[in-house]
Amino acid sequence: LLNRVFTQRRVKQLTPRIDEITAELIDGFIDRGACEFIADFALPLPGIVICEQLGLPASEYQTFKRWADAMLAMSQRALTPEEAVAAAEIELEAQHHLAAEFERRRAEPTDDLISALVHAHGDDEEPLTIEELQDLMHQLVTGGFETTTAALGTAMWLLLRHPDQMALLRADRSLLRNFIEESLRFDSPVAGLWRSA
Repeated sequence: LLNRVFTQRRVKQLTPRIDEITAELIDGFIDRGACEFIADFALPLPGIVICEQLGLPASEYQTFKRWADAMLAMSQRALTPEEAVAAAEIELEAQHHLAAEFERRRAEPTDDLISALVHAHGDDEEPLTIEELQDLMHQLVTGGFETTTAALGTAMWLLLRHPDQMALLRADRSLLRNFIEESLRFDSPVAGLWRSA
């Protein structure tokens, strides 16, 4: 079912919009000559893309970041009981919000990922359950924010630590793909997640 939704064609169609968002974000700080890279670029870029793809307001990406932080809280460190309850309440808020979006898309399909997932079944197949849909949204929200933001931040940090490599990339853009692959290999955004039984 997922192969029908997450297609290479869909990703290629995103490229012009991602380029547009990238340019808009850079335009927001280029005249200052400086930026806070995570807050001004690495966080909003994936946040806006994910929100738009889910058919949710891009201006609310900070809400989705809050949800992602709560969803990942238990895997980051041991929480106090109060912190665990607070994180669970935020995640529950996200689940209720997303459940309403699933039902909205069932009744009125749109051209976004939530609608595609809700309707990703043939006549002889069962649709994804609410639990499966919630799990997929959990993966998209956390993966979209945490891993992409971390990967962008790490790549920039590596370039700043190795100005010779930055100069090579500026001189030859064909090296970009290998740089991205190597930065992900060198310092992966997610090396593993702790689980508690």
